[in-house]
Amino acid sequence: MINTLIVPESSIVGYGVGAILITPKNEVLMQLRDDDVPIWFPGRWGLFGGAIDKGETPQKALIRELYEEININVSEPKYFTQVAFDARPWDGGIRGRFIYVVPINRRTALGAKRNLKEGKDCTLISLEDLNKNKKILVPYDEFALKLYSARDHLAETARRP
Repeated sequence: MINTLIVPESSIVGYGVGAILITPKNEVLMQLRDDDVPIWFPGRWGLFGGAIDKGETPQKALIRELYEEININVSEPKYFTQVAFDARPWDGGIRGRFIYVVPINRRTALGAKRNLKEGKDCTLISLEDLNKNKKILVPYDEFALKLYSARDHLAETARRP
């Protein structure tokens, strides 16, 4: 299930990965995306991550991206969900993103800020503030974070007949 695509592979133009880097105090390490490069949703706050290279598993892609972007080593990120969106109206195809959860501590977050190699900035933002829309977020990452915040409710609801 973890590496199974939720959208048929033949329909997908690009798949990527994102990490919910979460502290014990429910703060998420977020990246402020660059303004000046042709990326999806520049200048917004998003999860760390990126594209899955050819022949790479989503988990390996996430491990590589986190090392490249903020110099942290992760061995076993925990699969959380996938999000997909249809960008065909803008000739962008169907895109998807595997979302993983990676527990971190504040020390790791401070190190990430010092070692930031991609993006304009990074900072810890509480889940509460993220859910109150206090920052302008990358839409698909915002959806993943809302699912994460509601995970207990979703688990309970999913068990209902």
